Amino acid sequence: MADVNVEFDEYVQIIRINRPAVRNALNASVARGIAAAIDVADVWPEIRASVITGTEAFSSGTHLKSLAEGETTLIEGPRALRDRLCTAGQAADRRGRGMGARC
Repeated sequence: MADVNVEFDEYVQIIRINRPAVRNALNASVARGIAAAIDVADVWPEIRASVITGTEAFSSGTHLKSLAEGETTLIEGPRALRDRLCTAGQAADRRGRGMGARC
């Protein structure tokens, strides 16, 4: 099962984080999957909007266990993603409480 699934509904790209066992916590694999999906949206003119959501919940944030195990690419990934998301006009679908960086 992929950590990130991408679906299309007409002109909308749906990027779904798929790690429900850890409440869709972000790690390097998720960051790469989201970045790859954004790359598709950047070059595919039919995509008018991208929505980031999660399986069962949006995301609990950074996967701290991955950081503790030395997964350093995570530090670069989400920061770069935040910058790209803010400039690309992507949207996040969040249900319930959540925290994150603003653009």
